[in-house]
Amino acid sequence: MKKIFKESELEFFERASFDRNPLHRDDSYARKTQFGEKVVYGIYAALFGLGEWLSGRNIRLSTIKGEFKKPLLTDVAYDLNFIENESRTDITLSRSGTIFLKMRIGPSQFEDRPFRLPDSQPFVPRLSAAEGLQYGETGILEIPSSRYSTGWHDNLNAPAEFRLRRGQLPFEQMTAFLWSSYFAGMEVPGRQALYSSFEFHFDSAETMTDDFQISPLRVEMDCRFNRLTIQGTATGIRFLTLSSFERPVSVQTRIQEVQRCIGTGTSMSGKKVLITGASRGFGAVMAQAFALQGARVGLNFFQSRKEAEELAANISAIGPAPVLLQGDASNSRDWETAKREFG
Repeated sequence: MKKIFKESELEFFERASFDRNPLHRDDSYARKTQFGEKVVYGIYAALFGLGEWLSGRNIRLSTIKGEFKKPLLTDVAYDLNFIENESRTDITLSRSGTIFLKMRIGPSQFEDRPFRLPDSQPFVPRLSAAEGLQYGETGILEIPSSRYSTGWHDNLNAPAEFRLRRGQLPFEQMTAFLWSSYFAGMEVPGRQALYSSFEFHFDSAETMTDDFQISPLRVEMDCRFNRLTIQGTATGIRFLTLSSFERPVSVQTRIQEVQRCIGTGTSMSGKKVLITGASRGFGAVMAQAFALQGARVGLNFFQSRKEAEELAANISAIGPAPVLLQGDASNSRDWETAKREFG
């Protein structure tokens, strides 16, 4: 089946999980990231796929692991597929043969009746995501025990296209998914998080508690890739592993700063230079550097028109006016359009 994620689904998941990370909810912030727009919550996409596969059935999971291989975006059509055999089920979201989300569900037990829905417990979530965590020389961080409660209760209605209902999973399993998104996006790594993967090994017996407790967690940072691995246990979970990338902070470099470093010149006069991803970050720096040396620059951008127009205005003040080229750098048709417009 085809799936297009909508803004209303992100709004629902923010309220259900308390994950307010700006990568998912702040247009201005997201435009300045390497993605150029808001990213779909990975766990929402995972739960959406799970709901479609269950098709109204109730299930007690034994193990599940998932990997977010590429960020999912709103208003883009993806293919949702299931592959089932006796020992496992694989769920994927893909586009044009490229896999964005991959999940594997181990042997599980289907139930005739929905699972019990305990009363919601008091919980005070963070209002903004954590920043600037310090991991020390060892790259290891110990997180003390904590508790969590979701915002998904009777008066929060899920979008019509979201088929998974609260009672289809045990309380502790549904809570684990929502907590993992909140923890990555709001706690560790927090503001600069890009959720990468999860793996849960659940208890086989029902947990007769209304409180979701997380044991002390061990966080290990691999500085080579800015990737964190979190391990521990929680209510109803024998063992869990989460991983997230800590994205670098977006840097906006003014043309005056570039000029101070390289000066101005004519070494590129009469030449054309096309810069992909030119509206922000290193692409913007490269565009300004070539313009300062006299080149006529083509500014390729995908979604961030406002930022591209601001950059074009700055470059026009010191050199040849650049050409704005909107398009997906991975799409051959957009390349042909750029060729016609830029030469």
